[in-house]
This record gives sequence, C-alpha cells and structure tokens, in this order.
Amino acid sequence: MTNSIKFSLAHQFYKQCLQNGDNMALFINNQHYSYKELLGLVYHIYLSIQQKYNQNHSSFVGIYFEDNIESYAGLLAIIFSGAAYVPLNPKFPIDRNKSALDKAEVSLLLYSENLPKELAADRACIQIEKKIYDQPYMPSKMAEFIETDIAYLLFTSGTTGEPKGVAVSKSNVEALFNCFKDDPTLQFDASDRFLQVYELSFDVSVFSFFMPLSWGAGCYILPQTGIRYLNILKMMKEHKITVVSMASTMLYFVARYLQEIQLPHLRLSLLTADALNHQLAIKWSATAPNCRIENWYGPTEGTIWCTRYVWEEKQAALETVNDLVAIGKPLPGIKAILVDEDLSPTPAGEKGELCISGQQVVTAYLNGEKPESFFEADYQGKQHLFYRTGDLVSLNSKGNLLFHGRADSQVKINAYRIELGEIEAALRKITDKMTAVVCMPNANGIKELYAFVEGKSIDEESIKKNLVLVLPKYMIPKHIFAITKIPTSLNGKIDRNQLKQTL
Repeated sequence: MTNSIKFSLAHQFYKQCLQNGDNMALFINNQHYSYKELLGLVYHIYLSIQQKYNQNHSSFVGIYFEDNIESYAGLLAIIFSGAAYVPLNPKFPIDRNKSALDKAEVSLLLYSENLPKELAADRACIQIEKKIYDQPYMPSKMAEFIETDIAYLLFTSGTTGEPKGVAVSKSNVEALFNCFKDDPTLQFDASDRFLQVYELSFDVSVFSFFMPLSWGAGCYILPQTGIRYLNILKMMKEHKITVVSMASTMLYFVARYLQEIQLPHLRLSLLTADALNHQLAIKWSATAPNCRIENWYGPTEGTIWCTRYVWEEKQAALETVNDLVAIGKPLPGIKAILVDEDLSPTPAGEKGELCISGQQVVTAYLNGEKPESFFEADYQGKQHLFYRTGDLVSLNSKGNLLFHGRADSQVKINAYRIELGEIEAALRKITDKMTAVVCMPNANGIKELYAFVEGKSIDEESIKKNLVLVLPKYMIPKHIFAITKIPTSLNGKIDRNQLKQTL
C-alpha cells in the first residue's frame, strides 16, 4: 500500500541539486563530487533499479555498503525509487546480514563490490558502477513520485536477543528534521561543512548524510582506514569542518591530543550515542572555542534523537549526575514520562525509566511486532502509546532530564542496589582514564563487580584504597583490570558484553 508523502529525504536533495548544482555535495576518498555529478550517478542507478524493482514484492531494497561514492549514490537512488533502504554492514557477520534480508523479504540488493554469495542467493542484485554524468536528464515525475511511507529499516544490536527491525517512516524523519528547520539556532546553509563519521547501519548517519544535502552544504565522509579518532581530528582541521556529530565516547580517545589542536571553524558539535562526561566536554570546548556543544539523546525507535541539552560549563556542572551531562528537554512533539518497574509514574524529583511517545517514535517493530517495550499510558488526560527506552533519568526544577544510566546498569548485590555508573565516575576521578564496570556471577552464582581501566598497567591496591574513601565497601569491585583499550562498537558505544567475555 502506498501514500502520497509530502516529505522525502530525496526531494530535499533534488531541490538542492536544482539550486546549487555546482556546489560540492560529497567528499569521499580524497575526491570531491558536486551536487550535479552526484545526481547524475543517482539517476542512472535509479534507472537500473526501476528495471528490476517490483513494488508488489517488497517495499525494502537492500544495499551492501562500502566506503565509496557508489554506496552513497545507491542509497539516494533507492529512496528515489519509492523504496526504503536496508543498509548491510560488511563488518557484520554474514548470518546477521542474511537474517536482515530475509526478515524484510528483500528481493533486490545493490552492491558495488565484494558481495558474499550467501547474500546474493534468492534475490536480484545490481552492481553499481562508478560513472559520473555531468548533465543528467531528470524527468519531472521524479519530484512527484508516489512512495511508501518507510524511509529506512535498521536492526537493533541484538545484545539481549534476536535483532529487531526498526522501520522508520518518512513522517518520523520529517518530525526530527523540522526541529532543525524551525529552530533558528539549528539552521544551516550552503557554506556549512558536515563530517559524516558513522556507519550507514547506525541511525545518526541519517542526520550526518542527509542533513547537509538538504541545505546545499558539503558532506565529508570519514575514511575507514587508519585510526578512527585521529581521522576525525585530522578531517575537522584540514577541511575546516563546521558541524559534526559523533559518539560522546570518542572524546575519551582524542583527549590526549586536544591541547595540541585548535578547531576555530567548528561551530556546532552534537555529541550522542553514549553518556557525555562533563570534564571531557570542558576539554573539548577549549579545543573548539567558537563551537556550541550540545548533548543529544535518543534510541533508534525514537528516530535518532528525542531530547537535547545545550551544554554550558557552569550550568552543566550543576546538572550532572556522576559527572554525566544532562540530556535536557524533549524535542518539540515528543511526550516524555518517567515510570517505575511497575510502569507507574514516579514521584516528582525521583528517577525512573524514560518512556517516549510522539511523531518521531515508531509504534511497532517490523511486521507489527510489539513486545513489552511498547505500552499504553496516560499523558495529560489522554492515552498514548509509549516506548520504554531502558534509561534511568530524573527531572530537575528547570525541566531538564538528568541522566543516571541504563536501567540494566543498576544491579542488586546482597540486597544493596548499586549504580555501576557511580563506580565508573569514582574510578574516572581517581585514574583520569576511561573506565567501565560490569557485574558477573562467579562459579557459585554470586554476583560480583569487575572494573576495567584503560592503560598498560595500574596499581590495583592503590585504586581500591582511594575508592574506599568515596564509596561504601559493597561497591568496591572484586578486581580492577588494566586494559589496553576498552572495546567499543563500530559507532563508539562501550561494548560491555565484550568486556564480560574477557573474564
């Protein structure tokens, strides 16, 4: 079933191609591509898709993305074709990618090179060729086409079970992008230079790629070779990047270099994906003195972001919990409530699980699957469908949401409720290093705490003696390990499951 959609990521790009055709659209692998050149490639991929794509089969088209212009053009061509894109990450296991294709019933798959044969089976495939066309002829119907309401389909990490498909609609995306369009402090222009640091399988890539193309600005793609965090600093400095979104944990990795570098051109830094450390934000602000730093929060189910906090050093210091920056206020159109374990509203000022509803929030997973993470609740006298984020927050007198950590990071040992984030904050102050704490049962099934401190070596006994001065004894980890590098996901989040596997 199809609907006429007034908003489309492709339409915004098409509009800029007509108005700013000679502007640089993409910089990737040391090559610049203008809007006109990118549109030409998109159009010819679009023609290939039209020859094989059958809307009666599936509204989803897969793309096995590589670090090249073909993948980004292919993503745009899929949307122009009236379909939703399903990004497949070559760094993921083949079985995971195949599962995504099967669940979405993808009958057409785009790729540029090195497509595993297991993914090609039982579906039509199109290999994208790199060919730039200077003068593409774009039929007017491409700006008026009828399309399904789904923009893209992403799959959750699956850390607690089988990955679930999150089908984000164009109306979901429109609600988020309108937050930028309607707020004068969040508007951009064609002179802006965005840095795109994310894998296309991660939802924030939608902002980092499509937002600049909606304003006629330039999008610079982070190289996938070399050291990721050093590439970020290098790209921002060399290309005078003005807007960047990146995982908050990335600041841990670049902290040692911040005194050696200045980024005067950076004007907006959106930190996301994991909790933002206040002390690191201070260091970051010194490196980018003309930059407004903001902490943006949201689950994939809430279309990238659902709350925003503008960081200012003195005020932010008053609103931190365990040195973690507040996540601020809900975006326009987002309804937020705090509930306890029984899904009852928490008393004013107390922490509870953050639940969200509104235009940006999906109402079910792929194929209508609606697990217990979705529930009905009252909001200002009316019933609404809410999504449980799994994050613990509290509301302060200024209306800002303070972040306390994941609900699953609150553990109970010997009848004591323990916040792992509180231990991590104490460790950070003592060691001035990136830290992580996990809770694991021992051979006898008794839960115990284990901590990790980034570095080649540590003095475990000295750290424990200092911890005892600020924490009760039942919160002192049984063991504290030095680890060369705390593992993170492809997009910068701390990978606690991988840490547990080292024990």
